[in-house]
Amino acid sequence: MKCLRDIRTQGKRVTLLAHVGTPGNERADELAKNAALKKKTIADYSKVPISYIRGRIREESIIKWQARYDASSTGSVTRAFLPCVRSAKKILYDGGFIPTQVQVLTGHGGFASYLHRFKLKDSSSCECDPNLEETVWHLLCECPRYGRDRMELEIEIQQKLDKPALREILAHKKSRKPFLAFATRVALAAAIRNR
Repeated sequence: MKCLRDIRTQGKRVTLLAHVGTPGNERADELAKNAALKKKTIADYSKVPISYIRGRIREESIIKWQARYDASSTGSVTRAFLPCVRSAKKILYDGGFIPTQVQVLTGHGGFASYLHRFKLKDSSSCECDPNLEETVWHLLCECPRYGRDRMELEIEIQQKLDKPALREILAHKKSRKPFLAFATRVALAAAIRNR
């Protein structure tokens, strides 16, 4: 409105035209007006349940999220534990994860290799062997210092603890709980040791 007033103050005339002289457009306007005034029906889109629309939006979001997750150059540790966004979402909602467990699932914690990367520790090596890096994978799956605990866990969950099995272990509540208890003990010990 202000623009129109400004133009008028300059002594110019403003004319607004809509569909003038276009028979097809004028006929379409007439039909639309008649339908709106006379037809007392509910719009077709109201026949689709809102739950269906929400489900479709959620599904599209998950598909886009998975594509970004797969294409990301970061988060490789998390993707090894939780490769599928849909199952990760379910596990995390089931979870009640404590910060130490999140550190394990991301690899961002008191692990020598992580601390060394940020120059917070002089060496990335593990106490068990100076030639081996102290990573989440090493501590959980290989380090001899946790061999007995690892073996007890494997017996309890009836599954070998190695990197490829981790996604399967986390997918089931029955194996997830004891695994996370083991991982928490290992991560806390590493954090204390690497202070």
